[in-house]
Amino acid sequence: MKANFTKQIVVQFADVDMMDHVNNAKYFTYLENVRTEYIFSQDFCTVI
Repeated sequence: MKANFTKQIVVQFADVDMMDHVNNAKYFTYLENVRTEYIFSQDFCTVI
């Protein structure tokens, strides 16, 4: 199953170091947020 799903993410100031590089651990947080948005957009589950 192939699905096209895009979500724009705003990188917060706290997510970057002094050289404006995103912290490696934040990518997993972004992935979790996008995965949740995808699940809700496909009606796989609903919030009661």
